[in-house]
Amino acid sequence: MKTLNLFGSESLRQVLGSLEEFTLKEVVVSVSPMSLYMVKQSRIVGCSDFACFDCNCVAGSAELFLDCLKQDINQEAADHFLAPGADFLVLDLVSLCLPLVRFGPSGVATCSELVRNNLEGFTELFGTFRMIEPEVFPKGSVAECVQWLCRKILKVYEGQRIILVEEYLPVTFVGKDGTRSHLDPVTATRNLRLNELLLEAYTVCRKLLKGAVRVSFPDNVSSASTGVSVLPPFATPYSHYLKRALGALLLSDSGRSAEEQIKELGAQCSMDFESLPWKPVEVTQGEPLSVAEVRLLERLPAQYLTLVGNTDDWQQTGCGYSLTFLPRRYSVERRAYLALGCDLIKGADYCIELCLSQTGGDGLIPVYLYEPARDLQICLFPEVYGSATSGGIVRMRRRFRAPYSGPACFLFRSGSFTGPGTAVRIIHVKVARLIQGSEKSH
Repeated sequence: MKTLNLFGSESLRQVLGSLEEFTLKEVVVSVSPMSLYMVKQSRIVGCSDFACFDCNCVAGSAELFLDCLKQDINQEAADHFLAPGADFLVLDLVSLCLPLVRFGPSGVATCSELVRNNLEGFTELFGTFRMIEPEVFPKGSVAECVQWLCRKILKVYEGQRIILVEEYLPVTFVGKDGTRSHLDPVTATRNLRLNELLLEAYTVCRKLLKGAVRVSFPDNVSSASTGVSVLPPFATPYSHYLKRALGALLLSDSGRSAEEQIKELGAQCSMDFESLPWKPVEVTQGEPLSVAEVRLLERLPAQYLTLVGNTDDWQQTGCGYSLTFLPRRYSVERRAYLALGCDLIKGADYCIELCLSQTGGDGLIPVYLYEPARDLQICLFPEVYGSATSGGIVRMRRRFRAPYSGPACFLFRSGSFTGPGTAVRIIHVKVARLIQGSEKSH
């Protein structure tokens, strides 16, 4: 029976543990490569020192998590997963997305789920600490860290004995009812930023770990929870894909290359997720305007939207903004939103005019009035904007009743028929509150 060493995530450990043909020899999970890379001097600790920790707060083997935390603090983790004797080393780098904890003169540890849920006990052991989020790692430090890690790996393992599992963070999740939903905008945006960090790390690995076999991350993958933890478990179709892909790598004797089999398995995994229904959301369509309301909007000066939330999606064009729906990994559906500088009053009636143009493709790009806190969507403009060849400016008007009090926020979504390269340019927006006997503009 062949043996495996693992440096990666708990979800990967669970899949490898289910492969009966192999034995896991040395396992290190939920330890950030950045924690290994940073110079630190800590007192030597043993598992007994963590008696004050509540180990029931994590799913999986509490003994394993405690042991990995001890190795992390004592700078022993790399010695374990790089111990000679295993037939293969399997690794992913998704633990780069975990924060670090700085304590004492130069102590460093990964803020795994175990640590996050036992911060009081951690303080009791090590005194005050500060958290370092991966988004604030110094520029270039991730690449330097991964280069250092790859050099250490290659001292023990040849490329052909390394399996790189390129995992990323999803932006959707599958609920208990089997339907998909989007993570809240804040979490989804953060995950996309962390995925850029992971892409940088995996790119370094591909360059340096010559001969290593990659297990790619399929499109449309969802987590199995709402993402309360930083590294939530993946939904079942991905676990099945990973198990079969690793089996193809480690056991294949069919004459077909493992890479071909993994590509087919990845495509099937993506289709399995795509076939899951979306969780219904509260959507009601806005009403057409009366002649008087149209005249009201025509008298108003143009108003302009401002960026909120996922700002990387938009490009400023004069006083307006432009959004292009390009194929993008790690997300199932493009969702980008802008806010108008006015507050809505719940229950009040409003009329709205959006002036925009579409270029570069054809497709349906619905526009919704959007409340991010509840993922509440009211479809204002469900129409196809027109083909790219028309090149004309479209004015769309609707009447709606505000379902919440707060900033007027508009969500733009790529629809089922949105072609790659479809772009929409927002020229201006007008919103007027309708009051009986009079009108008030925003």
